[in-house]
Amino acid sequence: MNIDKILSERAQFEQRIVSKAMKDNSFRSQLMANPKKVMEAELGSKIPDGVEIKVLSESNKARYIVLPAPIKASGAGELSDEELETVSGGYLHQTDGSFMDGC
Repeated sequence: MNIDKILSERAQFEQRIVSKAMKDNSFRSQLMANPKKVMEAELGSKIPDGVEIKVLSESNKARYIVLPAPIKASGAGELSDEELETVSGGYLHQTDGSFMDGC
């Protein structure tokens, strides 16, 4: 999967979550209180143990830009040893924080 596709899919997912939070105060409150549980429900899968989800709320005086972790290029279609260790429950947790169906 190339970097542009990964970033596009992540942006689409995040846009959906942000839009829902902007329209639904109850969802926003739940997302702020328990982001991992809400994200698991939105993804339809369990986020691996050890993966932390943080939600920040911007204000008039603070804005945030989130940079994904660097994506390590591996061989064509092959997983590195490090990538193999991140496979959990049929999903590959990528270094950019996204999840790709590995089944």
